Amino acid sequence: MGWQKLVILSLLGVLIQSCCTPLLQKKFYTTEFGGERPLKSKFKLAKTPYILKKEDVIKTNHIYSTSFKMDGGKKSEYTSFLRFFSDGRFISNALDTSGPLLDQYNNLKKGNVGYYKIEGNTIRLEEFIVGAQDCGKYHEYTLPLSQDGIKGYIHTLVSALSGTPDW
Repeated sequence: MGWQKLVILSLLGVLIQSCCTPLLQKKFYTTEFGGERPLKSKFKLAKTPYILKKEDVIKTNHIYSTSFKMDGGKKSEYTSFLRFFSDGRFISNALDTSGPLLDQYNNLKKGNVGYYKIEGNTIRLEEFIVGAQDCGKYHEYTLPLSQDGIKGYIHTLVSALSGTPDW
């Protein structure tokens, strides 16, 4: 076999194995608002979903937000939020501070989705995220809890939260 055929077969193999071929590898779909959802849920924490207890510091009528700066030549401040549901699900998203906040909090078709579990003084989160070079991955991480909620996050009561998660 000639070296040209080997190069072509190698490139074809790489193409098939990469996310450049979404028909073969794509593990997610995109909602009408740009949120990515797994085609088939493989959340580990979904097997035995956490049921929020009344005494838990996480509240379903609160938004937990944090701000950070990214430096790409100019410093831009971003605010992201977490919203929790009583059935062990949560959504995270970046806020557009120029738009109506309540609409963004209630839009369950945008942002990243996942499951959570409270374990003592920490909350374990498992989130489905699609990066630039992958077809979607499940990321697990923990955050420390305080008496007020999540350390490092501002919790805000939002009485008009609505919507039921469908992931």
